[in-house]
Amino acid sequence: MADIYNCQIGIWQRRFLRELLRAVFALRGRVNFTNLARFGQFHEQTFRRNFRKAFQWVWFNLMVFRLRRHPEEPIIGVFDCSFLPKSGTKTWGLGRFFSSLAGKTQKGLEVSVLGIVATESRRAFGVDATQTPPNLSKSGTGGYSRVDFYLEQIIDLYDQLAGLGVSYWVGDGFYAKQKVFDTVTDLGGDLITRLRSDANLRYLYTGAPKDGPGRPKQYDGKIDWDDQEALTRRFDEVGRLPDQPEVRVLTAVAGSLTSDATFGLCS
Repeated sequence: MADIYNCQIGIWQRRFLRELLRAVFALRGRVNFTNLARFGQFHEQTFRRNFRKAFQWVWFNLMVFRLRRHPEEPIIGVFDCSFLPKSGTKTWGLGRFFSSLAGKTQKGLEVSVLGIVATESRRAFGVDATQTPPNLSKSGTGGYSRVDFYLEQIIDLYDQLAGLGVSYWVGDGFYAKQKVFDTVTDLGGDLITRLRSDANLRYLYTGAPKDGPGRPKQYDGKIDWDDQEALTRRFDEVGRLPDQPEVRVLTAVAGSLTSDATFGLCS
C-alpha cells in the first residue's frame, strides 16, 4: 500500500480519504454530507469543502486495482450507464434518462461508468464515473449526442487501460452501434456486445465469385433465428458451457441490413 501514500496525496487529503471511506461503509441510509458528518469524525462543512477539491480518482482506482490483481489474470474493459432518480429542480444535470429498473425513461440523473473486470476471479473494479450532461440527443445523428459523450470517456482513458492489458471491451445492447464499433476498433480494441433477438442480419456469401460484369454477390440470405437446423449448419460450434453442457456456443460472421456493417456473432 506504500505506493498509494506517495507525494500525489497530501497528508491532510490522505487523512480525509481514510475517514471518508470509513464513514461511507459505516453509515446507514443515504450517502450525503449530513449523514457523513453524523457517522464520521469531521464536520459537515469539512466534507463539503473537500468534495470541492479535485482528486485523481482514476489514478487512485487503478492503483488499488494493481495491488489487488494477479499479474497474469486476463482483464476486460466494461462500460454502462447508471440512472439515479431525482425529483428536485436545482440539481445540475436533471433530464430524462432510461432506467433499466423501471424499464422506461424517467426524470433524474445519469452517470456513465467505466470499469475493468478480472475474468478469472470475476472481480469488477470501477475506474471512472462521469455525469451525463442533460439535453443531449439520444441518437448518433444530428450533431453531438450522448453516444459521443460516452465514447469520449473511453477515448480519454483508453491508453491507461490498454497499458494494463485491456483490449476487449464489453457493453450492453445500447452500444451495438456502428459509431461505437468504429471508435473501439480504431483505438486498437475489440467490442463485445449483444444485438436484439430479432436483429436483421444476413449470411455472408462464400461461394464462387460471380462471372461477368456487375457487383459481386455479398450476402446469402437472411438469418432466421428460429431455424435451428440452418443455424447449426451455417454457424461454427465453439463448444459447450462447462456448467451447462446442453448449451452450445455458435459463432459466425454476418452482415447487418440496417447499418451495412459486418459483425462477429456468438449465439
